Amino acid sequence: MQAMEWKGSNMRLAFFFAGAMALALFGCTANDQTEPPTATGSATAATTAGPVAAETVPLTFDRWSVVLVTLSPPGRPQITSSFCRFPTPLVWADRLAASRGCRLLHWRDAQDLAGILEPLDVGEITVEVNGAEVPLQPLDPSLPCLREAGLSVPELRVGDVVRVRSTGGADVPAFDLSLPVPETAGPATTPEGTVLEIGAPWSIRWAGTGASDVFVEVRGTLAERDLALSCRGLAGESLTLPPELTALWPAGVERAKIQTGTEVAIDTGGPEPTTLRITAYDEEVGTRVTVGAPTP
Repeated sequence: MQAMEWKGSNMRLAFFFAGAMALALFGCTANDQTEPPTATGSATAATTAGPVAAETVPLTFDRWSVVLVTLSPPGRPQITSSFCRFPTPLVWADRLAASRGCRLLHWRDAQDLAGILEPLDVGEITVEVNGAEVPLQPLDPSLPCLREAGLSVPELRVGDVVRVRSTGGADVPAFDLSLPVPETAGPATTPEGTVLEIGAPWSIRWAGTGASDVFVEVRGTLAERDLALSCRGLAGESLTLPPELTALWPAGVERAKIQTGTEVAIDTGGPEPTTLRITAYDEEVGTRVTVGAPTP
C-alpha cells in the first residue's frame, strides 16, 4: 500500500498484494468475527485504550472480490481489481495487538500466488470517470485474477464520481457501484524526525479536514517485512495512541513513518460481496519518525 520500487513481475505482484492488504486492513478477512470494532465519528473513539490483546493471530484470505482506486500524489490514480478464490486460505499477516479501531499488523513473507489461486468469473469490468469509460484488462496470464485500467484513466479531483460496473459471470453477479472521491486528510503535522517512545502515548495530528473517514498508520519494516499500527474510521484532526498499545511495538523496526489519508467504500451486500474502495493517501512518502525504547 505504500509506494515502493518494483520492476517487471514484482510490479504485478505489488499491485496484487495492494489488493490483499487493502481488503485485510479493512475487515474483509476470514477472521472477521475476531476483529475489534472500527472507530466511528471521532478520533477520540480510537484513543480509549480498553483491553489490548497481545497475541499473534494469523489473518487469512479465501476470496477477493474488490475494485481498488488508489490516489497517491504525484501521478494519476491507480485502478486495479482482484477477483480470486484460494482453495487453501492464504495467511497474509499476523495481528500482534488490537485496541478498539487500531491494529498492530506484521505481514508474512510474500508467496508465489500464481499457483495457489483460482480466478473468479466476473465478466467484463468497466470503470467510468468524468465521462470516460476504461475497461479493466488482465495484467499477466500468470495472474488472471488481477486487472488494471492502465494509463488512460483521467485525473481525479475531490467530488469526482468513480463508477464501476461488470457484466457478471458464473462466480460473481453483475454489479454497478459508484463512489465520490473523498477529501484527503493530512499530511501529518508531526515534525520530521520526531521520536515516538515505546510504551508512551503517541499524539499524532494532521492537517485540518472535514473528512470523517480518516486513517492513520505508523509503518515500518521488521525482519524485511511490513509492520503497521493502523487506526481507521477516524474524524477530527488528532489521535492519541494509548501506552498499552504502543508498548507492544516490537524492537528493531526500521524506516518508521506516519501516513494519513482517507478511505471510503461501498459493496453489493450479500454473503460474498463485491467492494469498490477509494483510498487517498496524504502523500507518497509520509512523515519519517523514530520509534525507540524509553530513555533510562
